[in-house]
Formats: sequence, C-alpha cells, structure tokens
Amino acid sequence: MRKKIEIDIILRDGENATYSTHEVIRGRVVLNSAEDAVLDDLRITLKGKASIRLKRPLDLAMVAGYLVGEHTFLRMSAPVSSPVLLQGRSARGVISYSIPFNFTVPQNLLQYACMHNTKDDQSVKTAHLLLPPSLGKFKRAGILVHDLGPETTTVTYAVYASVRRFTPDLTPVLIEKAVRVRICPRREEVPPILVRRDDPYYKLREEKAVYKGCLKLGKVAGRLVAQTSQPSSLKLPCPHTDTGSLPIVMSTVNLRFYPAADGERPPKLKLITYKLHSSTFSGAAPYESLPTQSECHVDISLLSFG
Repeated sequence: MRKKIEIDIILRDGENATYSTHEVIRGRVVLNSAEDAVLDDLRITLKGKASIRLKRPLDLAMVAGYLVGEHTFLRMSAPVSSPVLLQGRSARGVISYSIPFNFTVPQNLLQYACMHNTKDDQSVKTAHLLLPPSLGKFKRAGILVHDLGPETTTVTYAVYASVRRFTPDLTPVLIEKAVRVRICPRREEVPPILVRRDDPYYKLREEKAVYKGCLKLGKVAGRLVAQTSQPSSLKLPCPHTDTGSLPIVMSTVNLRFYPAADGERPPKLKLITYKLHSSTFSGAAPYESLPTQSECHVDISLLSFG
C-alpha cells in the first residue's frame, strides 16, 4: 500500500560529498502526495549528533549490551517558503512539490554547546566550541572506509525533513526523512608541543649503547644517538579538492655514533621503521586542561584509545 505522502531529500552534490567550513550544503526536499492532503509544520533542519557506546560497569556485567549516550550539539533550520504551506496548507494529489534549502557549514558552535567549568584554561572551551568532524566508518564509491576513529564514538550530520499530515478526523501524523552528510571542518594550525627532557612519551633525542656480539653480553662498542626536531603540521586538503599532489611532511633524523675506543666502526644501518598513531582521549569528568599522551602515563583516570 502506497503512503499518502512521501518525502525525498536530494543533495545537489550527491550523498558522497564532503563539506568544509563556510561551504554551502544545497539541495531540495520533494513532497509527493498520492491524494489531496492537509499539511502543517514543514521543517528542514541540519543536525549534528555525537554518540558514545561503552561497556556496562562491573555491577551490571550480567546485563547484556552497552550503555549508549547521545547528544545533539548542532541544530540549524532552513526557512521554508512554499506554496504548499502558504495556500491553505493543502497539497494536491499526483503533484510533486520541490522546496529548496541551503545550509552554510559554521566554523564554531554556539556558547551553550559547552557548559564545562574550565577555570582559567580557555583552551578547553575553545576546543569544545569547534565544529567536530564526522567520525565513524563511511562509504565512498561503494567501499567502506575507516577513518581511524574509535569504535565507541561516532559524530554524524544529517539533513532532516519532516511534515505533519492531518487525517480526515484531524489526527496529526508525523512523516520524516533524513540523509547523512559528511563534514570535515578547517582547523587553524596548532603550535608545536612543548617536549620536556623527562617526557615519558614524546622524545626528540634517544641514546642507546651498542654492544659487540649478541644478547648484549659483549663489550660496549659505543653509543648511538638519534636526534630530530618537531616537523610542521600535516596540512590535509579539503576532501573534494584535487590539488594534484599528496601532502608531505618531512622530518630529518640525525644518527651519530660515538665510539668507546679509537678504531671502533659504526654499525651498519639495515632498516628504519615508522608508525602513524592516532589517539582519542576519554575521561569520566570534563578536562580542566587539554590532555596529552604524557599525562596518560601518570594519570590512570585519563584513557587513551589508539
């Protein structure tokens, strides 16, 4: 049985598009009515939602499933000026009504989005008011892509269209449709990390003893010192921008061998390996300052999911 009213959302750039700061999400909402119907309260909104899924505490371990929390941090409404609502709110049957909409991706959230008491550190509030990027698995050209985000957290954006239809006995019926969009906001370049000499995680200089023989049972041949400096930030282009080249960041690692005695030759370099590591911080209470990987090694209340 066909519904009396069907809603369809058509994005001008397609459902695989990605939008950045100050870019415009354009599209139209199409209403198809199988017969004459009375409509009211047509709404077109862009919503941003964050959800987190955690395992249940130990005292609830016998209960299957997860604890799920959800928060709507962004809600933007598009003005609707359609003859469907202006001319007696009556939609005639076998006629399609097209209502255009535009949403400009904001740079920041409103002040009420972060009510945390950050004391004198405004960097936490500033970070919380930045528009978060879409987080979670998504499909591109029919292929499922993983964006290195944690499995327990998702950030989604979607365009919602809803309308109320009244039955002959004036009973309201809500009809709603949603289409997801991906948002990747621009970010200002952050300053370099302040690395102390005793930092347990970040190291710009490392020294190792080189032994003769196996299992470090031989005589010390010398010391091998590796030293580098912090590279510049990795500037990623907008996902839909074709720059013709991949972003590159280079960091020079200087290796120096200090022999323990005259005549000792440096060891041969066979292999250098590197890893790209991403992490997300989670805590039971709001942070009073921006966390770092170093703090996770000394404060067990800060959890880092790599």
